[in-house]
Amino acid sequence: MIKNCSDFDSYFKELVQLCKKDGLHREQMEKLLDVLYENCDKFDLSQPEYRKMVLAYSDTHASDVAKDTLKNFQESTENISDITKLNIEQVERIILDEELDLSNLKNKVDSFHTEIFGELEKANKKIENLQQEIHSLEKEVNLDHLTKVFNRKTLIEDINHLIEVAQSKENTFSIVILDLDDFKLINDRHGHLAGDKVLIYVAKLLKAMVKTGAKVYRFGGEEFIIVMNEAFVDEAKVMAHKAVEAVGKNKLKFKSEIITITASVGVTQYREGDDYETLFARADKAMYEAKANGKNRVELR
Repeated sequence: MIKNCSDFDSYFKELVQLCKKDGLHREQMEKLLDVLYENCDKFDLSQPEYRKMVLAYSDTHASDVAKDTLKNFQESTENISDITKLNIEQVERIILDEELDLSNLKNKVDSFHTEIFGELEKANKKIENLQQEIHSLEKEVNLDHLTKVFNRKTLIEDINHLIEVAQSKENTFSIVILDLDDFKLINDRHGHLAGDKVLIYVAKLLKAMVKTGAKVYRFGGEEFIIVMNEAFVDEAKVMAHKAVEAVGKNKLKFKSEIITITASVGVTQYREGDDYETLFARADKAMYEAKANGKNRVELR
């Protein structure tokens, strides 16, 4: 059980150590950290400082997995080497014996096979478990820690890939940029924790809306991106209007207060010759036009 710590840093470090000791999976650890995050205001710690600590834990965790992978591989290799060496020596002694006992030789060879296959099976099991852990880590690296939608790094990689496909296969895709209106006022009026709750809430709304072939990203701050593969601008426009409507009609309750949210959205479609910068500059301009034209609306470019 965690002791009562006067400062957040001690509390956080003790939680991490307990989770490692009990062998909790990363997802379980994340859930505990999320609960802890909601109580940041009880400690002298800002949300950005908290995120920095969580990211530091993530880096350490990834390093530990890599070390475990190498250690398990080395142990399996050494075990197989020892078994092989021992059995070769035993077989050589039998062969050099003047009276060759074929039955004894067969038993030794069978025993050798059993040990080798047993060790290989254990090694394969360890590798399978580590691969699952690595897959989980890779997934975490591609996600925004707060909202759990894809992050900016993944967005850039995906867009560049879609541009390559569009150039080679004459495919197309569209992007929707959604920016929450007057988000700074929400932070100023209700606090940054309320602002984070709004971001999480909107991310969940958008993820629930998108269909196969579309992905949601957090570009940064209060800005979200929806990338729709094999979609023309008219289809993306329909999605954008649905997003504006969903964000506007769903109100978030925070500490007995109702927070009203609206969004301005810009939409564009890939055009021949586009690169990442030109594509986003056009969509970004459409989004700012939506802001200038009264907010809570959609503009196309």
